[in-house]
Amino acid sequence: MLVIWNDTSQPDTNRLEAINTISWDGYLFTQSDSAYYFAQKQLDFAKERNLQKQMSQALNTQGVYFHLQGEYTDSREAYLKSLQFREEIDDKKGVGASCNNLGLSYTATGDYNKALVYFLRSLKIREEFGDKNDISTTVNNIGNVYLRQGDYSSALDHYTRGLELIKHTTDNKRRATLLNNIGIIYSKQEEYETAYDYYKEALKIREELGDAYDIAASLSNIADIYSIRNDYEKAIDYYQKSLRISEKIGDKNGISACLNSIGGDFQYQEKYDTALYYYRRGLQISEEIGDRKSIALHLNNIGDIYYERSDYKSALEFNQRSLRLAQEIGANLEIQHSAESLWKIYKKLNRFNDALIMHELAVTTKDSIYTEDSKRGIIQLKYKYEYEKKAIADSIAFAKQQQITNLTISKQEAQLKYSRLYLLLLGTILLLGGLFTFFLYKSNKRIRKAHRIIKDQKLLVESANEKIQTINESLEEKVRDRTKKVQSQNDKLTEYAFSISHIIRAPLANLLGSIELIQSKDMKEEEKAEVFGYILQSAMKLDDVLRDVNKMLHQEGEVE
Repeated sequence: MLVIWNDTSQPDTNRLEAINTISWDGYLFTQSDSAYYFAQKQLDFAKERNLQKQMSQALNTQGVYFHLQGEYTDSREAYLKSLQFREEIDDKKGVGASCNNLGLSYTATGDYNKALVYFLRSLKIREEFGDKNDISTTVNNIGNVYLRQGDYSSALDHYTRGLELIKHTTDNKRRATLLNNIGIIYSKQEEYETAYDYYKEALKIREELGDAYDIAASLSNIADIYSIRNDYEKAIDYYQKSLRISEKIGDKNGISACLNSIGGDFQYQEKYDTALYYYRRGLQISEEIGDRKSIALHLNNIGDIYYERSDYKSALEFNQRSLRLAQEIGANLEIQHSAESLWKIYKKLNRFNDALIMHELAVTTKDSIYTEDSKRGIIQLKYKYEYEKKAIADSIAFAKQQQITNLTISKQEAQLKYSRLYLLLLGTILLLGGLFTFFLYKSNKRIRKAHRIIKDQKLLVESANEKIQTINESLEEKVRDRTKKVQSQNDKLTEYAFSISHIIRAPLANLLGSIELIQSKDMKEEEKAEVFGYILQSAMKLDDVLRDVNKMLHQEGEVE
């Protein structure tokens, strides 16, 4: 390619295509400084010829370079210039790529609303072209936004769709990314063995491809599992491997994440000085690249170290900064963690009202993250992935259907028993009628009477058949009506139970927090009296909820 670029007899477009290949495929993800150098040459040459398509390519490459360096303001500037050129020349596929990259840049700095705006625009364009690989890329990126916000159900939906799109392709790089991300979902839901299996499968693919950036990410994720298992020595070993790769390729996001994780493992071992050293290094890098989510994470961890040292004033300062930043960007996990940390600090400082507020914030935020829908979606994905071509019955739907069946089975059996008795009686009548008819046929003297009897028996049979048909139709209609009624009641109960579980959480959280606070020896009598007031209010709220539940159950108990 370098030969083509240096050959001035080649058409300008050929030379520019060659240097674009050199910068993008040759150096961008291995020696990024060289990639930027060649992209600048491409940009200068394209400007001289006023070739906007090639200018947009060069700017996009430089945007990726800045992104990899963690310089997101510069990356967005390059992406926006590239987008402008692509819009002017109506390069729709290029517009889709630029929007996707802008979404990545905003995701990295925690501006999730803007990220989703660009990702959704990219997705709409890419769906028009129908390129499954491109669609899968953007779908995965949208999933990453939801993952960072703690919306695991939505994240899982997008990762699953991404895998389905590339099921019949050879895009192993993207497959490894999606497998790795699904592993993260399992880890967040505490299914660590399953998460480990996904991580190992993703790492195997990435090592075959030789992508250093992705290998570092997989090593870090595997280290997370060892850390959870309290195998800190092995965890730190994996984190250090990931850190060395990230430092080699200049991935500041990866460096920051590894430093935070290593600090966490030392904190678990109560080696607070070492942990604080790694947290501060990570915070410095996160502030350099403007990654607000990571900044909030580091601030909260530093605050926790000060709390362990009983320096509550410093702990309060860091954890409050963390909470404010997490709320600004809508990062639910960081909000939950900061609120939990502040709850402990306020208790130590005898600021009981503030402690109750933080306790309730932590509970409600956690409840919004770990919804039943999210867990159910993960279970369904697990079976779908492991038994891809095998139909899996939804256990929850099956259980509901069994309840409906059990409620109607006794009525069906009673009706069927009645039908059987009726048919037995009818069969006896027909048998006797047949014998009687046979006897009449044998008797010539009674032939006319036999004809009359046969006619009567025929009418009786027809009447009986009509009655049987009427009974069966009535039975089927009753079963259908009862099934619909039971299903409706079951749905109402399910919806009501889910609603009650959320309604009851707030007063219960206040009640538990108040009880814990009142046990504090440092609390004054007037403060205890105030907390007793909270307890009474919470108990009354719980009593109202339970009365509603009792009333609801009484109404539902009247269903037959």
